[in-house]
Amino acid sequence: MAKKLEATVEQQAETAVEVVEEQQASTEQQDEKSGDDSSTGFVEVDTTEIVVSKRFRDKFDHKTWYEVGSELTFDKERADDLISRGLAKAKE
Repeated sequence: MAKKLEATVEQQAETAVEVVEEQQASTEQQDEKSGDDSSTGFVEVDTTEIVVSKRFRDKFDHKTWYEVGSELTFDKERADDLISRGLAKAKE
């Protein structure tokens, strides 16, 4: 009986290892598709360089002001928002 129990435990351990390996492989495939660089943990984001045309405050840190003529880099969505509101122009 002890040998049978030992064999069952060993089989369950092997199955658990297989499941974990499959999950790791799946995660790595998802990271490759999403552009995640596992070595740094960062996801690649499209950015746009802009030049401030009207002084404005930072969206999250309201103590920070961006002055006219400042050259900044924002994610594409935020840069497009600032440009559409007349606060900045795309850097050429």
